[in-house]
Amino acid sequence: MRIIPTNKLLLKYKIKASSICDFCGTNVEEIRHLFWECAHIQHFWSNIANYLKSVNFSIELNYKTISLGLENKKNHTNILAKNFIILSAKYFIFKKKCLNELPIANNFIPYLKKQIEIEKLIAFNKDKLEMHEAKWRSFCL
Repeated sequence: MRIIPTNKLLLKYKIKASSICDFCGTNVEEIRHLFWECAHIQHFWSNIANYLKSVNFSIELNYKTISLGLENKKNHTNILAKNFIILSAKYFIFKKKCLNELPIANNFIPYLKKQIEIEKLIAFNKDKLEMHEAKWRSFCL
């Protein structure tokens, strides 16, 4: 849908001189590569998965879950929180691409905590703090 301007698309419109990935410098930067296949991004996702596992909040990360999020099944808890983390990580990756910086999981964790705090303030202002706390109950900050 051309929502994310990858280097492949930007080259087509003559905005970029190359379609090569800004992070790895070896492959064509398409959506799949930018958010999943790039070696630097694989390392990023791996570190995030390890961190989440260390706080007892595991997410199965693969291209499908990164692209579409997790399916909301009745017996599966914390789907909203996990999808929030995935979406925040994808935004973080794109933000770093725009800043010509490498996304690093150690920088993402404080960013994620700040986003959760912002969400908490919004929930408080809308008198939905209970829902927020239920969403993040098993995520230990």
